[in-house]
Parts: sequence; C-alpha cells; structure tokens
Amino acid sequence: MTNYQGLIDSALACSMNQLAQMSTEDLTEWTQGTSRADSWVKELPQVKALMQEKEQVFSQNKNLAQENLRKRPLLEQRRDAVLAAYEAAVNAKKKYAEKKAELDRFCDQRSLDTSLALLEAAAAEAEENSEVLAGNFLSGSISLDEFVGKFTEAKKLAHLRKVKCEKLQEILYNKSGA
Repeated sequence: MTNYQGLIDSALACSMNQLAQMSTEDLTEWTQGTSRADSWVKELPQVKALMQEKEQVFSQNKNLAQENLRKRPLLEQRRDAVLAAYEAAVNAKKKYAEKKAELDRFCDQRSLDTSLALLEAAAAEAEENSEVLAGNFLSGSISLDEFVGKFTEAKKLAHLRKVKCEKLQEILYNKSGA
C-alpha cells in the first residue's frame, strides 16, 4: 500500500511548482473552468499512481470474491459433512450410554443372581453339615457336649444363611418388579 501522506505532499509540491510557472492569464482561466482544473489534477503522476493502485485493489478484491464464490460449494459440502459427523457422534454417544446402562443393569442383576446362588449353596451346605452332625451324634461318633456346641453353631449358621437368601430374593423381586 502506498503512503498516502507522502503522495499528497509530493502532489502538492509538484502542483505548486507547476502553478508557480503559470502565467496570470493561465491561472485566471484555470480557476474559472473546473474541467481544466479537474483534468490537470487527474494528470498528476501521483493521482495516476493512486488511480492505478485503486484499480489493482478493486481487481484483487474482485478476484478474491470470485475465488471465494468458487470455493463456496466445497465449503458447504465440508460443513455438511462435519455436521453429519457431529450428529453421528452424538447418536453414537447416546447409543453407547444406553448400552452401557443396559450392561450395568445386566451386570448388577447377574451379580445379585450369582450372589444369591452362592448364598443358597452355602445355606444348603450349612444345613447339610448340621444333618451330618446329627447323624454322627445318633451313631455315637461324638459326645453330647460336643454335639450340642457344634450343632447349635451349624444350625445358627444355616438359619442366618437361609434368612439372608430370603432377604436377597426379596430384593431381587422388588428390583425386577420396579
């Protein structure tokens, strides 16, 4: 870009020099006819340079505008592709969240079902141990004092496990009904 103040100063100096060389008649004629003054100003090299620069800037601006218009379909196509990819990502995230929630529910359910099965097996084992103790007592393999201590503990453990199984079954029933 041109230094406009420098051009103005240069044009003014050139104009003053040319005006100083004019005769009084030329100056009178020049001041009375605006068309001559206009053409004289337009013929100044500095003004011509500004006009050329103006044309170049307009031409560059026009070329940039045309290039932008040529690129517009590609830009719109890519924008649409980005929007579609964004929507796909949002949908994928939503599906992921749904599947994860479903998996979490399934894992929670499996975990509780597995716990219930293990607890039921442990309760049955404790009940079986108490029956074995009773059988050993009846066959005379263990004494009365030993039988009472071990049988009481075995029945207590079997009963606690049975109560826990029932409570867990109730929790599972309420959870599946909800």
